[in-house]
Amino acid sequence: MTITVFSDGGFFRIADPIGLYSIRSDMQRAAILYDEENNEEKLILQIVLNSELDQVGWIIALPSMPQMYEWEHEDIFEVLNNITNKALSDDDSKRPGCVGMVGGCSASGGDGLYFHETITVGQLDLTPIQAENSEALITWLVKSEVSFADIDEEVKTELRDIMDTYIQNNWVFIYGKFNIEQGYYGNTQLLTFDFDVGMPFYPMQLTKIQQKIFHQDYLDVRLWLIADDYYRFITIKDNQPAPYNEYVGVDYNEHFSIEPGETTQKLLELDSAAAKQISFFSFEYSDSRAFEDIWFATK
Repeated sequence: MTITVFSDGGFFRIADPIGLYSIRSDMQRAAILYDEENNEEKLILQIVLNSELDQVGWIIALPSMPQMYEWEHEDIFEVLNNITNKALSDDDSKRPGCVGMVGGCSASGGDGLYFHETITVGQLDLTPIQAENSEALITWLVKSEVSFADIDEEVKTELRDIMDTYIQNNWVFIYGKFNIEQGYYGNTQLLTFDFDVGMPFYPMQLTKIQQKIFHQDYLDVRLWLIADDYYRFITIKDNQPAPYNEYVGVDYNEHFSIEPGETTQKLLELDSAAAKQISFFSFEYSDSRAFEDIWFATK
């Protein structure tokens, strides 16, 4: 029995002979380390996963081919929470605490799909895929045990449109499967993606589809952007920067500087103790119209 997860915490299930199963995520958190000089992003991602089945597929769309590996410093978000709490301690109402988290070469796949070398990352075998159109990708996913039978045509059309937008911009889809215990509830492993991109980025578009299928009313997203400058969040429309939509709730939009000690340097794998600027964001998504990819521009 399998269920497939899409992107940044959005999930699709398959229809099993003994019934439909639920899968959801209530929280995502990520650290984004951005190198302005080289236009390189390091995305360290973790979600809370609640699954009734023992195998979960996962896919994420990224703007360029990444290097992929498991982040070895498991306490990264605990430390980032502590740093953030300390920086905001002058105003107790601003303190976010730690709520919500528990315990190479390509080959053609035919029909407009190109599969790159599969990389093993912790529990996952991750395969980068490039597609010429969304229908080819969806057809391949169905052959890989993903079912779209319970998605109404309007939502399926929206899924195609999102995928086609990524494809038109030559983005890469990363697909893999988790093997977990039945009835699992907890954190996924820390996945890390290093990729080239002109400005910092966090993917959210595909999560919209999961929200509509499972009628999930709430998702908490926490992001730490660590760089040499402070950043604000925006979206991209018609290839131009635009304000993010009004449907997302913004709990925290804070900026502070740190001079990382040895522990923090090791945790974030920084080259030196030079000061870093942290832009911290906490979002509440409770409306499907809120789900747009998050881009970041300097303040």
